[in-house]
Amino acid sequence: SSRSADEKEKIEAKKRAEEEKIAAEKAIKDMISNYKYHNETYCYDITEGGNLKILAYIGNPTEILAIPEKIEGLTVTEIQTFKLAGSIHFQTVIIPKTIKIINDRAFKTVKIKKLIFANNSQIETIGKWAFYDCDIEELILPKTKEFYVSEGSFCRNKLKKISIPKQLQSLFGAWGSFAMNNELEEVIFEEGCESIGKACYSYSINLKRIILPEGLKKIGPGAFKGCSELDEIVIPEGVESLEAGAFEGCSNL
Repeated sequence: SSRSADEKEKIEAKKRAEEEKIAAEKAIKDMISNYKYHNETYCYDITEGGNLKILAYIGNPTEILAIPEKIEGLTVTEIQTFKLAGSIHFQTVIIPKTIKIINDRAFKTVKIKKLIFANNSQIETIGKWAFYDCDIEELILPKTKEFYVSEGSFCRNKLKKISIPKQLQSLFGAWGSFAMNNELEEVIFEEGCESIGKACYSYSINLKRIILPEGLKKIGPGAFKGCSELDEIVIPEGVESLEAGAFEGCSNL
């Protein structure tokens, strides 16, 4: 009967939840045993400069995670990794202004709906694949100072619209920092943006609208490669370098 099937499903769901809880508790114990320092929420290490870098999150599931500026009185300046105990999804993650470095693959596949860099952010570098495949739908980037994105930093997310601040720079040779955002429809570059990196927005197959700023000097190789829905673009007169394949595969142009 449908009633017995429902009861069986509830029993199985409860069993799965208990198994997940046991697995998460074991993962937390394993993390704590692997790292020298921890509190109730984070495993961490001390940098050579006497600051703190985060290694793992061992706190409870939460919708909004505001990473602290200080832990145990030490300033949090780096996120080396953000390992999780169990399957935890965040509605919002806020990166504090004290963070200067987010390392390669730090948040890779950690599910985050909205990512915010705090006002007066001191971020300097966002590493390779740092937020790869995180399902990010909304991204608020910092505007305080010049900072660098790397290969695949925000690749393969669910962004629909993004505003690129003039402070954002691509590391030399960095490929596809925002590539393969298949739900991305619009990219707005702030006045003052001077270059667009290599394959930066490539294969964002639903990208329809780009607003390029006056003062733009360089559009890198393959910058918009494979953006097949892009049907209109105005290249500012001041562009000095339009590199190979910048609009290759943009079949609607």
